[in-house]
Amino acid sequence: SPPEKNTQFLYQLLRPELVLAFPERLYSDSISPFISRGCLDQSTNSLKKATEYLLNTVIPSFSRLLVTQEASSHSFQHLIPTIHRQGINVRYLGRIFAEVRRLSEGKSKWATFLIVEMLARCCKTLLRREFRNVGGGHEGIPGDTAFLNTAVDFLNRAFSSSDTTPKFWCSNIVLLHQKYPDSTIQPHEILEATKDELIRRLIFTRVQELVGIQFTHNALVQIEHVAFFSREVPFHAIHIKKLFAVTKNLVIMDHSKGIVLKREAKLYPDVGKDHLNAARITFEEAFENNPSDIDCILQIADVYYKLGSNAEAREYFALASTMTNDFIVKYKCARFCHKTKAPETKIGYQCALLSNPSSFKAWYHFSLFLMEAGEDELTIRNALAAAYFLSEGKQTHMVMEIVNTHAKISGYRGREYWRSVTTASRLSVSKFWETQFATSS
Repeated sequence: SPPEKNTQFLYQLLRPELVLAFPERLYSDSISPFISRGCLDQSTNSLKKATEYLLNTVIPSFSRLLVTQEASSHSFQHLIPTIHRQGINVRYLGRIFAEVRRLSEGKSKWATFLIVEMLARCCKTLLRREFRNVGGGHEGIPGDTAFLNTAVDFLNRAFSSSDTTPKFWCSNIVLLHQKYPDSTIQPHEILEATKDELIRRLIFTRVQELVGIQFTHNALVQIEHVAFFSREVPFHAIHIKKLFAVTKNLVIMDHSKGIVLKREAKLYPDVGKDHLNAARITFEEAFENNPSDIDCILQIADVYYKLGSNAEAREYFALASTMTNDFIVKYKCARFCHKTKAPETKIGYQCALLSNPSSFKAWYHFSLFLMEAGEDELTIRNALAAAYFLSEGKQTHMVMEIVNTHAKISGYRGREYWRSVTTASRLSVSKFWETQFATSS
């Protein structure tokens, strides 16, 4: 038979977040047979540098951050999306575990959660392998019963209190080290961890999510019972309602559906809240499948704001702002702060304008904020002048309206004040804001 070719370049890819953050250009065909000889050396060197950056900078930095965060069952649910947002592949869980254990001297609860995640993913690999064996051992297509019985048998071997459970974990330690070679987990540590009923419950929960096992209502009630995992044979076929395929979702479909629901909420105010809640659920499902989609995060934040849940909206806006220096994100965060009268509003607008000093809408709303906040007249006038210089068509009338409103409230003659704004020196306005922004930063 012909020798096997190395096809890892087809599936062991770098995360798009890492590719975006890495300063050098990376070639999609690097180390593949399709790359031209002229590009081979350069593309391979760039890829090696990117991998070294991931291993020696990104993962240690993330691990240091992780040990400072509170470890709870709630935060554990967000572990994988958070790892992905940092540009780290799940195959490096073992490396993160080793770093976290070293940094915390084995005292961080995150180390336990990382063991849970790695063991759950090993179980997913093993159970899917058994499902494939079921399919290959039948003529034609096997019935649902064969797969259900396979799942039940697997769950009882892995999560019961019988003598077979330690043997199950012992026999599969090799797989864990194959999947996560940097983990430094010793066999006795796995056995100790899987003796703990709470840890077994956590692994079980992750396995059913990863594999796609839906239990009946009665089964879920039993599973919640303290003594359930103490049974020698806790699982039976009648407990499983169905097995379903777990696939990566087409995020664009959920995203589009969410946008439609938001529009309908605006068109039909009588049922607007219901549509907004439906949009929130849809966007959150899209976010779960692609935690790096910043536009989706902003949509969730906006929906929460429209629902009056400002604390939740603030969390998502803050998350988006930590992920990018993009002007749109900074501007939308500033607008949210402005609408909710947050104390960070001024610095928010300044950050947005530093990112894009040629944005009319940022200067316009910044001017409104300065007037509402009662800033000094020189600052307000320079902000209005900047907005005027960037205005076109209807935008000029918008500036004129707020200039007249401010003049009336402040006791100035409207025409004279408008003239002072429109005849200001562009150079003097530019220098004024350079000084202001330099002082604030």
